[in-house]
Amino acid sequence: MRIVARGWSRNMGNTEIVNIELSELGINRSESRSIYWDRPGLFGGMFRTFVAWGKNLRLTGSYRLEVEFSSADILQLFKARFGSVLDTMLLDEYGFTVSPEFEKAVLSKIKLADVTLGDLMKFGVASTEEVAPADKSAADKSANLGLLRGRLS
Repeated sequence: MRIVARGWSRNMGNTEIVNIELSELGINRSESRSIYWDRPGLFGGMFRTFVAWGKNLRLTGSYRLEVEFSSADILQLFKARFGSVLDTMLLDEYGFTVSPEFEKAVLSKIKLADVTLGDLMKFGVASTEEVAPADKSAADKSANLGLLRGRLS
C-alpha cells in the first residue's frame, strides 16, 4: 500500500507518506486495536477492515492524497475481512461464481464412500428415485455440488 500526497495548487512533486507491503503485516483481530508510532497494523473484523499507525506529518496547504494497492495488498485485505476459507456466503451474498475448473477440482476431492444416504437426502436426491442412465452423471454432479456447499458452510 502506497500513500502519496501531491500539491494541489502549487505542485512541488509527490510526498510519500507511507509505502508498506500489507502482505507482510499480520492481521490483528483484537478488540483493543492498539496502534504504534511508525509501525502500521492491519486490523480485520466482521464489519471493518483498516490499516492504522501514528506518524508526524508536516504538510501545509491543500493536497491530493492517493492510496495505491498492489494485488498482494488487495488479497491481504480480502483475507482480513473474510478469512482464508472460501465459503458459500461469498457465492450467495457477494455474487462470486465458481469456474468450471475450480468446480472440477473441488468435486474430485469428494469421496463418495464418505457420503451417507442421509447426506444425499438432505440435498434433494431421494434414495427411492430411479435415475435414468443418461441423467446419472448430471445427478451425481448436482448431489456432489450440494454436498460441497453444505460442507463449506
